[in-house]
Order: sequence, then structure tokens, then C-alpha cells
Amino acid sequence: MPLVPLFQAKFPDITLNIDLTDDVVDMYDARVDVAIRAGQLKDSDLYARKLGQSPRVIVAAPAYLQKHGTPKQPEDLTRYHKLDLNLSRSFRGWRMTQDGQALQVSIDAQIKVNNGISLKHLAMQGAGLARLTRFIVDKELQSGALIQVLEQYNSQEFESFYAVFMGKRDLMPRRVAVFLDFLTEHTILR
Repeated sequence: MPLVPLFQAKFPDITLNIDLTDDVVDMYDARVDVAIRAGQLKDSDLYARKLGQSPRVIVAAPAYLQKHGTPKQPEDLTRYHKLDLNLSRSFRGWRMTQDGQALQVSIDAQIKVNNGISLKHLAMQGAGLARLTRFIVDKELQSGALIQVLEQYNSQEFESFYAVFMGKRDLMPRRVAVFLDFLTEHTILR
């Protein structure tokens, strides 16, 4: 959302209608020009432009860690409240690396939500450990509002983000092409 005022200042004649959801919507039925999607894209007749990628990190509020302690290894996660995304594309566990070997830790989350920003806010309120893409929690990590845990076990897994749209560039409305170019030029996920 930080790019919206910048886009509007540069292109005041283009109207934006923003629908915030982490669910994958049918772009044709919903009449969506551009969707920002995370993760692997399914084969479809849609086009996509990669905006960037961000590593996944496990975070918690300082107060939560002070009260419950800090996990030292992946097996410790069973003793903590976990927060997770409740999306159809969501993994059934958290991928990590231990001694150079990939492992997937089964997560039985006590709270599941369908929105990454809500997940971040729950973690900040001390509801438990959450696994999110770094760009979503970067400011909170820098300010100390959230603390990264099990950093040495983070996999080198990155979440890719795409601008998804219908039709080839030469057939799309100019406003859509302008918006796509703006997103690509100003993306922070490099």
C-alpha cells in the first residue's frame, strides 16, 4: 500500500479499486485487471510478471518469548503456540534446514487466518510464533516489535511475488500497462 499515493501522484487520472484478500480469486469473474499473488503460479491462461521474492522467517513478540522462552531447535516448536495461514495454497508444515538437510516441521497451529498482515498483528500481540515473508515483517524486526527465532534453521526458501494479469501487453488497456510498469519499477522485493 505504500506505493498507492506515489502512483496516484504520478497518474492522477487513473482510478484504483483495491480489494485486499489473500484468497485466489477468478480474475475474469471478479473483473480484476491485476492481482498480486505469492507462491507458485498454477498453469492458466493468465500472464505474470515477477515482482521479486522474499525469504520466510519465524517471528514472535518479545513479550511472548520472555514469557514462554525462545525455541532453540525445530523440535521445540511443539511447545509453543503457532500462528499460520489458512489458505488452500498454504503448506502443511514449516520448511526448515537442519545440518544441511531440508526438513518440514509439522505445524498444528492454534490460530489460523487467511491474511498475512493479520498474522503479523497477532504475532505482535503475543499470540504465538508466526512464519511470514521477511518483507511483511522487516520494519517490525528492525524496530524490535518482533524477533526472529530459529534463524540458523531457516531454509533458503523464498516466496516469489507476481503481478498477474489477463492478456498480452499489446491488447491490455493502457491504464493496466502503466500500472504494471509502475509496480515493476518501484518493487522493493529484489
